[in-house]
Amino acid sequence: MRKLILRAILPIFFVQPCIPPVHAEFTLPPFQYTAFCAKYPSDCKSQPPSGMGLELRKIQLVNTAVNAQITPSERTRDTWELYPREGDCGDYAVSKRHLLLSLGGKSSQLLLAEVLNRKSGEHHLILIVLYEGGAFALDNLYEYVLPLDEAVRQYQLLRVASPDNPNIWRTSLPLP
Repeated sequence: MRKLILRAILPIFFVQPCIPPVHAEFTLPPFQYTAFCAKYPSDCKSQPPSGMGLELRKIQLVNTAVNAQITPSERTRDTWELYPREGDCGDYAVSKRHLLLSLGGKSSQLLLAEVLNRKSGEHHLILIVLYEGGAFALDNLYEYVLPLDEAVRQYQLLRVASPDNPNIWRTSLPLP
């Protein structure tokens, strides 16, 4: 399995364009995301935008349920897991996304985002939910769903999955 992952990602590191890109908005996803997709490929499929199929109440319930189900752990791993007993922010975020996908959410509206905590300087993973003209952040550090503008005051966005394809990551969030 590891050889398969390495064969898939090594060419990315060794192929350099002759001319630097004019627009540096696209970036590589985190390694943990690549490993996660190798283990859970159905969670990484692109789905076209359509009706959300989710109510804000369900989004809040998913955030609360997953936060309660996983015990926080500081251990670092090279992979993110769905619903582990103990986990880090990546485990929380992918578990919330997986559950929302199973409840009718679309990959185009459920975006994993790597952020930097403005106070501590720590890297962190959250789930951004695009919802009826707005956006919310689901974060294991908060029991409630944060409006995206509140999350942006606390975190600097480093990279986020693209709404067009969850396997393509960007350095900014293109909101409609």
